[in-house]
Amino acid sequence: MGAALQIFLSKVVPILGGLIAIAMCASPVKAVYTARQQGNIGDLNPLPFVVAFISTSCWVAYGLAAPDYNMFLPNIPGLIVSMYNSITCYGLAPRKVRTARC
Repeated sequence: MGAALQIFLSKVVPILGGLIAIAMCASPVKAVYTARQQGNIGDLNPLPFVVAFISTSCWVAYGLAAPDYNMFLPNIPGLIVSMYNSITCYGLAPRKVRTARC
């Protein structure tokens, strides 16, 4: 394998993957912010935000255990954003929904 390809695969691809992961986690922020401004969750489904929080938590833990900064660093912003989304949507959900038992 050539040196240029090795650099591309070991440096550029992980950085691009990290940027895409951050963009994916940040994409619902506008909808959550709008719901917060309106004071109503509306038809926004909060379940994906909780799943994203759990997922990014696991990836952060794995990145620390590996140790692989290409997994750890991009998931820190995702963890923060998904925590914000989850807490905000929980606070906006009707009381009946917040206290429901599965």
